[in-house]
Amino acid sequence: MDGGVIELSGDLRAGAAAELRDRLRAALEAGDLRVGTAGLTGVDCAIVQLLVAAGRTAAQLDRNLQIEGVAQGALAAMLDRLAIGTLPAGGGASGI
Repeated sequence: MDGGVIELSGDLRAGAAAELRDRLRAALEAGDLRVGTAGLTGVDCAIVQLLVAAGRTAAQLDRNLQIEGVAQGALAAMLDRLAIGTLPAGGGASGI
């Protein structure tokens, strides 16, 4: 997949959500996007919500969104706590 790359790292919480939303939106408007999550040490449900919304936005814009590292680390732990298991594919009416 050609396109942009955003590598997420550190402890991302609701306080970082607005900046991340803007980065995700701009990257998806420019083209396909790959988001790396292996560097995350912490994440809350606001960040999970943004990633789900980014999937919807990608679908609306006819872009490919690939989120890597979902099966392990801090993101996987939060998805498990939320009983989500994995991030859903794009679709739906609202996005970022």
